[in-house]
Amino acid sequence: MRPRVDTRGGRPRIHNARKHQKAMDCIADRYKAARGLIRSGFDGPVVMTVVSHRHVPVSWPKRRRGEQDTMKPDASNIVKLVEDALNGIAYKDDSQIVTSIPLKAPRVGDFDWLEIEVTYCEVPGA
Repeated sequence: MRPRVDTRGGRPRIHNARKHQKAMDCIADRYKAARGLIRSGFDGPVVMTVVSHRHVPVSWPKRRRGEQDTMKPDASNIVKLVEDALNGIAYKDDSQIVTSIPLKAPRVGDFDWLEIEVTYCEVPGA
């Protein structure tokens, strides 16, 4: 979701929607638990791969299990969410991402998860 603008006290205030912020916090917490803040200060180029696995809706008939996920949100929006969530955690700023590879896996299983791979491009001897 895009940032929202409110006016409080006559001044504009920009904020993320609660649901969006909750998702970003969850991604950041899980990444920190798995990898820590080892590379939070990395300032070189970064390549990011995000694979989205989503559950099969209860309303789908069994013959649709394993069908490719063509529903919203689209893959680029999922990558944007992950890029923003990992700002200052996996790298200094998301402007360092030179390539991102978004993938939406076929719908199977009973729960949702993301596979996130961050590749750091370092120049030897620099």
